[in-house]
Amino acid sequence: MSYGVHIISDGGAVYPGDLAKAFGANSSFVMLGSMLAGHYESPGDLITDEVTGEMYKEYYGMSSKKANEKYAGGLKSYRAAEGKVVHIPIKGHLEEAILDIEGGIRSACTYVNASNLEEFA
Repeated sequence: MSYGVHIISDGGAVYPGDLAKAFGANSSFVMLGSMLAGHYESPGDLITDEVTGEMYKEYYGMSSKKANEKYAGGLKSYRAAEGKVVHIPIKGHLEEAILDIEGGIRSACTYVNASNLEEFA
């Protein structure tokens, strides 16, 4: 049944199978913030631990206090900060993650004999 609106799956995607489930439930879009965070090409400051030499990317959601301070002039009194600032260990290059996501969705489509996402949903 179509109501002429888009459904956006927001939050919690960790594995390519999570996207397949969201699309299978008829989502039009899936938010991938934390899934795509932590790659060299991802936005955020690159932080190197001075003791261990390990590299991290700073990640925060757009409803976090930091994002409100950076982009909206501060957290307004009628809003609540959602999310926190975290340091994610570098995951490598983004291309590898995208290929993994594409492969997972293609694989899920084969399970139900769908040739595209429209047929999958």
